Amino acid sequence: MLKIRVIGTKNEIAWFQNLVRNHLQIEVLDMSKLYISKEASDNYRSYIEIKKNRSLIRFFYILFS
Repeated sequence: MLKIRVIGTKNEIAWFQNLVRNHLQIEVLDMSKLYISKEASDNYRSYIEIKKNRSLIRFFYILFS
């Protein structure tokens, strides 16, 4: 499992969250709400927990073997 802190504008974080959510090899375990970043006033931060999507990997292994 990976725990990732994402820092950027609201649009950048939304883009990355959608990218991770729609990636076939990644299972999203949790996504936090947006927090105002302490480093810059126009930036936010969010936390994402992910892991490998093993069920999909097994599916493709069975399908193509």
